[in-house]
Amino acid sequence: MILSIINLSSSAEKRTEVFQTLASVALMIRRAKGCLGCNFCQESEDDTAFTLIEEWRSREELDEHLQSPVFGILLGLMPLLRGPLGMRLCTVASSEGMEAVKRARGQATAASSDTQAGTDYSAGVLRRIAPAMRGCISRLTSRGTNSLRPKRHALGFLNQ
Repeated sequence: MILSIINLSSSAEKRTEVFQTLASVALMIRRAKGCLGCNFCQESEDDTAFTLIEEWRSREELDEHLQSPVFGILLGLMPLLRGPLGMRLCTVASSEGMEAVKRARGQATAASSDTQAGTDYSAGVLRRIAPAMRGCISRLTSRGTNSLRPKRHALGFLNQ
């Protein structure tokens, strides 16, 4: 698997245009031959900074994408950006999912032999960070980020 990680920053005036373009491009990339996934993120502390992460089955399929009109749309964003596109290509030799987390946590739990202590610790951490998370969500919603306006948060401790 090949990962393509693209970082870019728009000018403040062109943020919305860049965001909408990236959303459209991500949809088109997901449909491309050899694409295993494509997502883009907007930085939480700088709403003009974006990261596009693409996963490709092979280097050949990525190379086809780099020559495609869809990638040309990304290159066409250059005049709207504060600087050049930052791009890294990473070859992934292997990957693991939650089984790696379970294995690692299972070893840690076996070493401590006190599962309840770990659960109590996690709950304590969540209680301590909840006020900061509520503040972050409040700041985002006050800036007009309507995608983060839940009436009730899925994590119940944030509703208190």
